[in-house]
Amino acid sequence: MSNEQLPIRTPPPGGAHPIRHVVLVTGASSGIGRATALQLLRRGDTHVVLVARRRAELEETVRRAGTSDAARTSIIVCDLATADGARALARQVRAEHPRLTALVNNAGVSASLDVFDPAAGSDTERVLALNLLAPMLLVHELVDLLAASRGAIVNVSSAAGLIGTPKSPVYSASKWGLTGFSEALHARCGPLGIRVTNVQPGPVPTEGWPHDSLRRSPLRKLLTADVGDIAAAIERAACAPGRGRAGVVLPRIYGLIPFVRGVAPALLRAVVGGVGRRATAAQSQNTPAARAGRDPR
Repeated sequence: MSNEQLPIRTPPPGGAHPIRHVVLVTGASSGIGRATALQLLRRGDTHVVLVARRRAELEETVRRAGTSDAARTSIIVCDLATADGARALARQVRAEHPRLTALVNNAGVSASLDVFDPAAGSDTERVLALNLLAPMLLVHELVDLLAASRGAIVNVSSAAGLIGTPKSPVYSASKWGLTGFSEALHARCGPLGIRVTNVQPGPVPTEGWPHDSLRRSPLRKLLTADVGDIAAAIERAACAPGRGRAGVVLPRIYGLIPFVRGVAPALLRAVVGGVGRRATAAQSQNTPAARAGRDPR
């Protein structure tokens, strides 16, 4: 069935625009996901399927958008940290939204998991399941709908997918994996008419990762990403016509990392190594033995 033949839902009388885009946004209860949902709903021609674990927070996103119109929003409560949860979401989307024009894989978790921490195993599995496996499963389950609409896949990765971060190696690995997946999808799905964009923001002052230290730094504007800018980039990738961009890095300074890796890899390793040494020193000061030996004064 061609795109023109697919049904287009229209709002009730008084609505200003027909619904031209149906966009699934995971992690829409806070942070980048909430900002993206609000950005999409401002368009007036988009139905947003909001997905997260917390219904109350999803309802708050809808409230902030100023709409309770069923033609504009849907809420699905789901835990994407399990494969069963991701597959159940895909089944519900297929049943309720046979016309899907964009998938925004935004749900994720940041965690500074120490590889030497014996208790970090289950947390490692959750980070990889939510940040990497869930987007893969959702693409696998929904790619035919996106091909039918000549739609878009937007994966929200991270600047940590550009450079290994010693303080959070598991998180970094999950985002490197999502970046590689996105690059492969861009080549694989392009001939099908599906636009694939990998969005890689730097640290963002959100619920998931507040970054108070960066917000106090004079370099904060240079090093931190603005959630509004990220949401706008995701909206363009999800809804703008044309081939689109394969990757978006925000702030743009992080886009220099691949260049530095190519022309001065030793310098990059030295910088990352310095971060790693500081992280190791901080960790050694936080062991039970170190804490027990500190002067209580």
